[in-house]
Amino acid sequence: MQKKYTKEIELFFTGLLLWFGIKRIIKGKSKLSRQEWNEYFYGHWNFSGEKQDKHLAPFPEELPKRLIKMFSFVDDTVLDPFLGSGTTSVAAMKLARNSIGYEINAGYLPTIEKRLKDKTSIFEQQAEIEIGQQEKPASSFEKEIQNLPYIFTDHVAFERKVDPKVLNFGSKIDHCRTSRIRDYTVDKVVSPSKLILSKS
Repeated sequence: MQKKYTKEIELFFTGLLLWFGIKRIIKGKSKLSRQEWNEYFYGHWNFSGEKQDKHLAPFPEELPKRLIKMFSFVDDTVLDPFLGSGTTSVAAMKLARNSIGYEINAGYLPTIEKRLKDKTSIFEQQAEIEIGQQEKPASSFEKEIQNLPYIFTDHVAFERKVDPKVLNFGSKIDHCRTSRIRDYTVDKVVSPSKLILSKS
């Protein structure tokens, strides 16, 4: 009985040491050089921009590369909820990180797929790239909202059809304000949607 527990404890500590050894190796692979540390944690970053090609607002690969190196380890997973043209996933792949990205604009999928496949070569690690599209839900959101246990309804009925141009709201910048607005004060609150204003 004593030997059985001794063997289990020995296996547990061997596994623990192996796990810590692997973590140490991963941290070693992920370590920033002194120059990278000084450059990345400095208050200002200077690097060139990205050419606006097939996407409205691309950012340079250097930006996600620095952030990924600063805040993740090798084999970690990087999440990009706004994938765009796939720059973050490309940077993660080059830095031996896993990557998950979401993009609601289906028009960018060919660009993302091309960028990811172009960056994978036989000389780099073999990367598994999977691109999928979410199916449209069968039911409408309005029906789903009605099935929720709590539905917020605003009981205060304000008059929301106010035209700012009629009330002469304007700006000093665009010189739209034509005359001074007459100011009123509240004499009495009748209800949440009704006020009695002063006549002066």
